[in-house]
Amino acid sequence: MNEKKVAFIICTNNDMMYSECVTYLQRLELPEGFDAEVIQIKEAKSMTAGYNEGMHSTDAKYKIYLHHDLFIIRADFLKRVIEAFVEHPEIGIMGILGMDRILSDANYWNQWNVGQVYAFDVMKGYNISLDGTKDVLVEAVALDGMILMTQYDLEWREDVFTGWDFYDVSQCFEFAQ
Repeated sequence: MNEKKVAFIICTNNDMMYSECVTYLQRLELPEGFDAEVIQIKEAKSMTAGYNEGMHSTDAKYKIYLHHDLFIIRADFLKRVIEAFVEHPEIGIMGILGMDRILSDANYWNQWNVGQVYAFDVMKGYNISLDGTKDVLVEAVALDGMILMTQYDLEWREDVFTGWDFYDVSQCFEFAQ
């Protein structure tokens, strides 16, 4: 395991979005002594299968699983993520949108209540800042899969999640065990 390496793992079916995503990744500041790599997964059977493939293809300690349409705009993003993981070795997984309680129906995607993200559609942008959690670590039971950062490897549940949904919440529950 290379403790000074970050791998960005991206399942994609859209070369243009993937290319734009990587352009933003190349602008990020790396912590001193760190290397980074981008792992593109095309034609994955499912999100869990793609993420397992990416996880097993790198020796990076820190893995960042992200959607191809997510563009990281903070140049110091990596420094902040790694600093948080180093200061909190008990944290296995982090994200930018989450939920602080378990929902009975597991439909978290439209009920996130902690985190912050900028979202854009064709006509305008939105700053979604929930529960005043800007620039603060907050405990969550579930995270949105648009971006998930890990410092430990746990298998993604290919045996249960064979599509493109609920992989994110499932992985959070795996880390909680």
